[in-house]
Amino acid sequence: HVGAVTGNPRIRTRSTLIGRIQVGEFSSIIGLIKRTQRIYGRVFTVSGVIAAFRRQALADVGYWSPDMITEDIDISWKLQLGHWAIFFEPRALCWILMPETLKGLWKQRLR
Repeated sequence: HVGAVTGNPRIRTRSTLIGRIQVGEFSSIIGLIKRTQRIYGRVFTVSGVIAAFRRQALADVGYWSPDMITEDIDISWKLQLGHWAIFFEPRALCWILMPETLKGLWKQRLR
């Protein structure tokens, strides 16, 4: 049964070198890894910025853990342990804003 579908986030802010580097990072991480996992037949985690969930799947696994910072990983693992599948749809796009300074990037990554 399909428990979640994740999509393909794209970075909108790319006017600085930091922004452009993150475009490459997202292309390799999301693009390559998710597409490879899709071919393999199993996507391991949803992308926190673009995901849709089956309500019954969330209810079955007990929803999100309130004490987890990486809630996208947490819910993905719960779904998999509950035998719910996660799929990647590369045509499902969302545009996200990312930090464009080292200070902003550092702050975002340490949250």
